[in-house]
Amino acid sequence: MFRTIQIEDNLFESCAGPNLVITSAEGMILRGNLFVSAMQDMPPDTGASYGITMNSVIWIENCKDTT
Repeated sequence: MFRTIQIEDNLFESCAGPNLVITSAEGMILRGNLFVSAMQDMPPDTGASYGITMNSVIWIENCKDTT
């Protein structure tokens, strides 16, 4: 379990597929991030074998206390 991680005030631009994939975290803070032109291209199959949905901008699984 990863603890006390902050992803704040980032710009994610023109990313195909999930822009953030977060698993096994506790006390995660996501705040002030900007997603521009997300999902404009066909997403790659990367992560499909793990069950990651390719039409999600953010994928969060097995996390506790995420805000």
